[in-house]
Amino acid sequence: MSHPGRRRMLAGGAALFGAALLLPRRTQAGGREAGREAPAFDVEGVGSDRVRLADLRGKVVLLHFWASWCPDCQPLFDWAGDLQVAHAAQGLKVLGIGVDGRRAEADAFLVQHAARFLVGFDPSARLPRSYGIDAMPAVLLIARDGRVLQSVQGWTRADRKRLEAALAAALAQR
Repeated sequence: MSHPGRRRMLAGGAALFGAALLLPRRTQAGGREAGREAPAFDVEGVGSDRVRLADLRGKVVLLHFWASWCPDCQPLFDWAGDLQVAHAAQGLKVLGIGVDGRRAEADAFLVQHAARFLVGFDPSARLPRSYGIDAMPAVLLIARDGRVLQSVQGWTRADRKRLEAALAAALAQR
């Protein structure tokens, strides 16, 4: 696990920006996005499918950004899959957006870590920026009405517990 002061490399943007960005790891309870309407998106999915946030309206959405190069993304990926399996009947839809600059790297990660949730790809890394994300991994909890409830950048056990509590509350609301 990382400490809050530790810096992270956002290598996914490196291919586009020409250099890796060193970014502070931040954890936000609620975050600067909390209460705001989640920005709409339409990205490439697995196969020829498209992934659109608008298609998930009425569901509680756990949106997470991952990359093959991110060491904390693998445990987050597994946790998100467990949540999807456990809470699908209650209206949860987990959506993982890969931000690898090259699709082949994301596909290789998916071979090693089977996704048990909806997957989309944003090789330009524009989508995380639209959500105010500047560190990896990142998780957003989105209410059934499309508002962001929680935003977490980085990953600790405390983040996991906070998100699970917020998720339980969001799923209880109909």
